[in-house]
Amino acid sequence: MDIMKYKVHVVIAILAFIALAFSVMIEVEKQGLSGVGAVCTAVKSDCAEVQGSAYGKTLGIDNPYYGMVGFSLLIILSLWQYTRPKRWRFYLIAAGVFLAGLVALWFLYLQAFVLSMYCVYCLFVDVIALVLVVLAMWMIAKRQYL
Repeated sequence: MDIMKYKVHVVIAILAFIALAFSVMIEVEKQGLSGVGAVCTAVKSDCAEVQGSAYGKTLGIDNPYYGMVGFSLLIILSLWQYTRPKRWRFYLIAAGVFLAGLVALWFLYLQAFVLSMYCVYCLFVDVIALVLVVLAMWMIAKRQYL
């Protein structure tokens, strides 16, 4: 087994960890538990307004919780794929990444065209999700899954 062939999975895990950290920061900010909102204020971002909008929850659950669960699973699956590659696991990773990309595009659309406000933390998470989609497409094109 050529373990170096799978190093892209480590990159996916690192990016997913960064997105997880931002998801946690969004929820911490939303709950008012910390002063991390200073970044939003410094860049004139509308984090509180975006998170407090009608689109801040899905099925009654704060959106950052979905990100925390999804990115945590992506980290676990990617590191597991790195150490013990299986085709089914790659497909699960790719499906999760593409779902995250679709959600990111939806949230970017909402911020740009519906709310006309931006949350800087949300933008980081969305951009990372789209970068993960590009990585997954590259892996598929290069047949890096097995």
